Amino acid sequence: MEAAKCNICGDPMPPGEEVFKHHGYSGPCPKPPLLLPHQRRVVQEKDELFKKAKDLSNFIGISETFDTLDPEEQERLKVQNDLMWQYVEVLSARIAAFQ
Repeated sequence: MEAAKCNICGDPMPPGEEVFKHHGYSGPCPKPPLLLPHQRRVVQEKDELFKKAKDLSNFIGISETFDTLDPEEQERLKVQNDLMWQYVEVLSARIAAFQ
């Protein structure tokens, strides 16, 4: 027979706690809750976007190639980078609200 699992974190329940829905006789599960599939996708999207925004920030701030671009293209890239960081902030706020 498979061990009962906590309804919050998904870990196996300790012996004697199988009758409960989550860890702990007198309190909530101490672990963060399992993410739902759509929540995992938001986390993945934020992680990927964060890396892209960081790479673009580095290109703008460090790369000598950036300085050779047309000033209008430089401005478009800066606007794109600002929007990417705003998007990261929105996704981060959504993730914080999951718990």
